[in-house]
Order: sequence, then structure tokens, then C-alpha cells
Amino acid sequence: MFESQAGTMPLAKPVVAELLTNMSKDEITNLAKNVAKTAVQDILVVMKGKIDLDSFLSWFETLMKKAFIEINHTVENNGNTHGYIVKHNLGENWALLVKNLLQIIFNDMLGISIDIISLSNTILVFQFESNDDQGHL
Repeated sequence: MFESQAGTMPLAKPVVAELLTNMSKDEITNLAKNVAKTAVQDILVVMKGKIDLDSFLSWFETLMKKAFIEINHTVENNGNTHGYIVKHNLGENWALLVKNLLQIIFNDMLGISIDIISLSNTILVFQFESNDDQGHL
């Protein structure tokens, strides 16, 4: 509903994969640090009205589902350990971009440590510990 106000636009998955394939690892890292972080902040404020763990994860899951990227959220340890499996099939550079972006969002914006468990051409797996101070899940 707020996508145009947040500055987003639809882009075909093969186009995204091809654009990222032609970028170096350093360019991917810089893209996450210099562009994507600010873009995600702006999108969250416009679409969710705030930046916290709940709003980010809600937006992230919605984004993945709208892009037909499979995402599975698991909860363990009495609700404190959250794991995500993202089956993307968009190549290693896409996974690297999302990995860097997740690390920036979680570490810098949310103050939460995140573990990237696996990263490949087809799957990205990450987990983190949450508590009530970080937002409700």
C-alpha cells in the first residue's frame, strides 16, 4: 500500500540476480552499507511508522513472500531463539547483500547480535536471540 511512497518498485528476479552477479564482493558490501541501510530505514518509517525488531521482521517476511522467496521462521528456547531459512535462488551475491544488510540492521539499528549460519547460491540461514526489550515477536 505504501510502496510508492517508500520509494520501492517491482523488479523481476532475473534482473536483480543478473545485476548483482556482475558486482564484486566489495561493491555488494558497499551497496549494503551506503544505500540499502538508508533505504530500509526510510521504508520502515513510511510503511511501519517505526524501526524496531517487530516492524523490521514483519516488513522483511512480507517482502520475501511478495517476491515469491520462500521463508521459514522457527522459534526455540521458550521463544527467545529465532531462526530464518530463506530459499531465494538468486545467487551468492544476493545472499551476500542480504547478509550484510541483516548484519547492519540487527547490529547497528536494533542492537541485536545476529548469526549468519549459512549462505549459498540458493539459501540464506540466520538466527538471533530476542527478549522483551527488543520488541515482541
